Amino acid sequence: MTFPETTIRAAVLHPEEEVRLTALRYFTYAFTTDRSLMPLVIEAIEKYGRESAFSLLRDGEKLCQTDETLDWLFGELRNDFNFETIDDDNYCCAVALVISYADTDLLAKRWNELENLPAFPVELRGPVAERLEMGSWGVERGWEAMEALGRAMMKKGGFSQNDDRRADRIIECLAQYPDERGDFTMALLRREYPGKGNEVMDWLYQHIVRLAGEMRLKEAIPVLAQLLGGDDELASDEALMALCKIGGDEVVDAVTARWGNADDDLRFAIAEILEHIHTDRSVERCRQWLEIDEEFDVQIALGNALMSHFCLDAIESVRLLVNDEEEDMYPDQFDLRYRLIAVSTIMGVTFPEYDEWHDEAIASNWGRGDRQRSRLRDAFRMDPVAGDSGNGKPK
Repeated sequence: MTFPETTIRAAVLHPEEEVRLTALRYFTYAFTTDRSLMPLVIEAIEKYGRESAFSLLRDGEKLCQTDETLDWLFGELRNDFNFETIDDDNYCCAVALVISYADTDLLAKRWNELENLPAFPVELRGPVAERLEMGSWGVERGWEAMEALGRAMMKKGGFSQNDDRRADRIIECLAQYPDERGDFTMALLRREYPGKGNEVMDWLYQHIVRLAGEMRLKEAIPVLAQLLGGDDELASDEALMALCKIGGDEVVDAVTARWGNADDDLRFAIAEILEHIHTDRSVERCRQWLEIDEEFDVQIALGNALMSHFCLDAIESVRLLVNDEEEDMYPDQFDLRYRLIAVSTIMGVTFPEYDEWHDEAIASNWGRGDRQRSRLRDAFRMDPVAGDSGNGKPK
């Protein structure tokens, strides 16, 4: 039995930050397109303040926006900030990232307004401008840009974070045309490369896998499922996320068909996929395997998956997994215990250790202690390997 989404949604406004994050992640981990969630995030920030808003904004940075939510986000960047402090600087960057991921049709209308916001980080201006320009490229130009990126990576012998982010923007452009180029993408996914471009396409293969996920290509499910746990670790990781994005019981069936012959690492990966797919069949498989799997790390992964589904019937099983003495606990057990407490709080469920574990979670800041954050904008500065990721204005 899973919990009603209306109750989970309401918990985005819960007084405890970790509970708010747990509720929001139920939706964001499933790649929701629900436009009603960002207004709840805004309401939570206004209710509890900027001081506890950073993680909520980061987890919600790809939520669907509207003109009204963009009005609020732009308004936030017009406030006074002390950029010498990490908290203010990070808050501005987190708000700016939410803006930068907004639908390009909404964002293009407000480009001039965005350019005149001093608080919008300079590190994001070029990438956003390029993303808006790519929205009008068309499929042919998109593939030309992808192949050019592959040749550049091949020449350097590697790729950087900025290369990866530019690939994301190109993939977003190409994903607008799933019906037009779905067959072409499937051929590349099967490594049926055209012409003499095999080496370039090999460099791009992980991005082709990612593209299949962005396109939500159901035809790709069998190929992606077979990539899991393979020798190409980058392709395997991308296949995992692509399958999460495609979602649905077809994915559940494809990945669970591999469970019987899977090693521990592959079973762990399958459990992670099921964590993102909110269907009854996904819950059923997780409960079934939690009862019989003997590998502790896999049990923890299945416990996390069941908590992600707010599965009421799994509370006792997960409680037993994390009911060791603290000196014997592994970090992953602690993480699952914190998740169990947050999920139980939302569902209004208690058990003998609930009050004690809840107090411990609050005292330890849910296991994070007094961790100091680094500056978010530093991750977006120019990369000496990749160079600038884009500049100029959208056309």
